[in-house]
Amino acid sequence: MAAHEPNPALAIDCHWQLLAANRCVAPLLAGLPEELLRPPINVLRLSLHPQGLAPRIRNLAQWRAHLLARLQRDLEVSADARLGELLAELALETFFPADEQSARILRQLHGQRA
Repeated sequence: MAAHEPNPALAIDCHWQLLAANRCVAPLLAGLPEELLRPPINVLRLSLHPQGLAPRIRNLAQWRAHLLARLQRDLEVSADARLGELLAELALETFFPADEQSARILRQLHGQRA
């Protein structure tokens, strides 16, 4: 991996857990939350997490689609339950209100005080 420098390089296992990285990966991870960097580090989760690398990826929609398609193929080939759990975790969409009025309506619909 050192021969790949100055470009970042990773070694991962079949569950996308980080096994090793060269020195050029560290600057990419600077400032990320400790809980995402605590071993075992899953590079897909780290890449797509909203507090991880996702905000730093300019073409996130395309990158996310590529990673999820790759994970889906890995699951189809291996039928590995851990990959299925990871895919379910990463593919789950969440929705947040765009403004305070929307948030208030959602709270009212849910039976909470506005």
